[in-house]
Parts: sequence; C-alpha cells; structure tokens
Amino acid sequence: EDMGKRRAALFRVQQLATSPQTPQSLLSQAWEILGLDLFKLMGDPVERCRDMAMRCLLAFLDRVTAVAHILPVAIPCLVHRVGSSPPEEASEEVRLLLLLVLSRVISLLPKQIGEYMEAVSDILGVALQDSNPSVRKEACQIISMLCSVQRDKMKAVVRYEETRVGPEARYRYGELILALKPSLRHKHASVRTVAVCALGSLLLTGDKNLEVVEELVAWQQPNIIPIWHFFSGGTWEDGRLVTPEERGVRHNYLALLAGDKSVQVREAFIMMLVDWMTRLKDRWDHEARLLPYLLNGLTDEIPHLRSVCWEAMERLGQTHEEEKNNNDRDKQELRDFREYGHRAPAEANAQERWNTCVHEPPFSRRPRLGARMVVRNNFRRLIPTLVRELNEWQDATRTKSAQLIYYLTLYCEHWVT
Repeated sequence: EDMGKRRAALFRVQQLATSPQTPQSLLSQAWEILGLDLFKLMGDPVERCRDMAMRCLLAFLDRVTAVAHILPVAIPCLVHRVGSSPPEEASEEVRLLLLLVLSRVISLLPKQIGEYMEAVSDILGVALQDSNPSVRKEACQIISMLCSVQRDKMKAVVRYEETRVGPEARYRYGELILALKPSLRHKHASVRTVAVCALGSLLLTGDKNLEVVEELVAWQQPNIIPIWHFFSGGTWEDGRLVTPEERGVRHNYLALLAGDKSVQVREAFIMMLVDWMTRLKDRWDHEARLLPYLLNGLTDEIPHLRSVCWEAMERLGQTHEEEKNNNDRDKQELRDFREYGHRAPAEANAQERWNTCVHEPPFSRRPRLGARMVVRNNFRRLIPTLVRELNEWQDATRTKSAQLIYYLTLYCEHWVT
C-alpha cells in the first residue's frame, strides 16, 4: 500500500480516538475492528506510520476497557520489536511508545499479564539498557507496577545456577535487579530516582535477600581472595579463558546512592532503606549492613533530608518496639519502660539532659526508645570504622565521621560507655 494512504488513515483514526465528541459506542466498535491491525503496524517500514499507530493504540487504551482479546497478539509483537538486544525497533521515540503501550496493557489486565511474565521480563531487561533515558524510566515504573500486581510471579524461580555447593535458584526479581544496576549510576538524576524506587519494590518481593544485598554492597569475605587475583593472564572458566580485564568492576551501589549529588535521589534512597528495614521479611539479617547508610542521612547538608532521615529512624524505632524481636535486655527494658516509666537514675539523668540542653536540628526532641535500641545494638560495629576515618586526609570525610559519632552518642546516651 502507499505510505501516504496509511498515514492519512492513521491520522483519521487518531482523530477518532482522541476526540472527546466521539461516542463511547462508536469508539468501542472502532477498537474491535482496528485494534489488532494497529498492533500489526508495529512492523511498518515507515517510522512515522509506526509512531502514529502507537499513538492511536495509546488513545484507544486510555478510553476502552475490553482489551483482553489483544493480549495474545500484543505481547509477541512487543517482544519482537523491543525484546531482543539490540532491539528491532531503531527509533528511540517509538521504543518509548511501545513501553507506554505495555504499561497501559498491564494496568488494564493486571491478573492476565502473569501468563506472559517471561516475555515481559525480556522486554524490561532490554529496556533497562536503552540509550533513551525516558525508556529506562518507563521500564522502572513498569517494574514497580508489576511488583504490586504480580508479586508471586516476580519471585518465581527462572533458572538454576551451578555453584560449588550445588545448584542455586535464581529468582525473577533478582535477575531484574542485575539489569537495573546500570540505571542506578545513570547520568540523569531523574533516571536514578525512579531506578531507586524500582529497586526498593523489587527487593520487597523476595523472601530471602541475603545474596542480593551482599551484591549491592559489593561484599566479600575478608579472609577469602578470588583465585583469579593470582593469575594476571586469566583463568579458565566454563571452557574459556577469562582475563582480569573482562571481569566487571563491582560497585557498592548503596554507598554511591548515599553520596549522590541529587537531593531527590538521596531522599528516595532514604525512603527505600527505611522500607527495607521495616518491611523485609528477613530485615534483621540486613540491619547491620543497611543502618550505616540510613544514619549517614543525619549528616546531609540539606536540612530537609536530615529531617526525613530523623523521621525514618523514628519509624524504624517504632517497628522495633512493636515487634520486640530483640535480645532479652531489650525486652526487659521495653517492659520496664511501659510498666514503670523507666525510673532508673541513668534514665532520669538522660531525660533531664534532653529537657535542659538544646541540640541542632533534627534532634529537636529525644529519639524514641526503639530508635535508641537499634543504634545501641549496632554501635560496636560502627564505631571502629568511624574512628579510623577520623584520620583520613579528606576534610569532608573527617567532618562527616565526627558528626556521625556525635549523633551516635546522642542515640546511645549513657550506654555509650
């Protein structure tokens, strides 16, 4: 067919779909007739026609509800265009429209999309590597949506990986976290912000997240050195020679986000941390690793972020008090505080000091008991590193370490001795 005729027809369809004067009955009839044909135009050789076809689809999907019949056609078409690396679709703008179509389909069919989670995961994995920042942001938003509507499918096992101790399961949310890592270091702050939100949603879907958290902080056992460190020429792995230059550099992504230059990214990071520390099923396993990054927000140069971090610590303390899943000393202290008002002399002195002394914001009032317990239980792990950093040659590092020691002392009070 002539390209000009296709463009003219798509223009009329777009007018029909976007016009407020179009009756709903006529719109539904047009959708039944044209819906599948619009998906076929994803492969049109002319970019302008593909662009107009996707805009027509978005206009229809915003106004119709009977879309279940297009799902078996929509997902394979999307996989063909943007589900492989490099994607079949060359235009960045059209790739964004395709992701928007996928988002609309998921929002309209949240339960039915579970049958196509493998295909959707392939699309998202490619989109998270896209050169267009808007495509990455839309992919992150789709991930957050899937974590709420398809939680069981997101934590399903997708493959098994052979390790020294035998085959280990790899979960869908873990694979998406691996694909999400480059976006956490993207040059655009808006991309990093939505990537942090997606990362928070992904980890909350899992039940056992130890390996994922260790990978995010680039942790390795201090007494174990990988064998490839001893061979500059490389080592044989899986039947091929792997040189040190081919190995990817491991980054502590939580440290990078904690020191991000963008205020929005740091705020999203603080909220993500407190969600993890209060909602993860295995949160007590990660408390010692995550708490330093949360406390770091108390030294932020932006007063608003210091207040956000303070409120996050109060929320963490409330969770700590409500669950009482602590050691015997904490249980006894909570019981004494609730039953007897904590009449110990040391407690009375600490309360008097808070009533008479004025501390800089956000310490406008005494931290709640649960927050003080959390910091006190981890104080011995934190203080050696902070003292060591007081001897660093950079002024900013020494200043933040001194501030953090001061704030830890405010939380620990008389227990610091």
